[in-house]
Amino acid sequence: MNVEENDKVSIEYVGRLDDGQIFDSTVEAGQPLTFQVGSGTVLPDFEKALLGLGEGQEKKIKLSADQAYGQIQEHLIQKVPRKGLPENVKEGMMLIAQTDQEKQIPVNVVKVGDDSVTVDLNHPLSGKDLNFEVKVLKIEKNQSPSE
Repeated sequence: MNVEENDKVSIEYVGRLDDGQIFDSTVEAGQPLTFQVGSGTVLPDFEKALLGLGEGQEKKIKLSADQAYGQIQEHLIQKVPRKGLPENVKEGMMLIAQTDQEKQIPVNVVKVGDDSVTVDLNHPLSGKDLNFEVKVLKIEKNQSPSE
């Protein structure tokens, strides 16, 4: 039995940057990732790389920045007034911003000045190639309503 579109799969993985730094790991967390293939839960090219794998199979997957979270977009690095931000705001801090549509997004503080703060709205993994070591733990075939 191999992974196909619409299957529910459970996988474990370790995600590393090119320098070897781990950015995410279900192994360290002790809990596999379970999702339906094709649901858009994970990166599309990550899903495609899983197709055809069987239970117990392992694979190394490399996604370029363009296949993952895209390149850094300079227009998403902005200066904002310091007023209204936490008193203890400092470089490297992650804040949560709310859009006009009430969606919450993580914001990285790049620079703190007296009157303004420079923030980066890019995804933290933008501009980075991602390397995964993946193991398929379980495959559940999609059951159509007529079955």
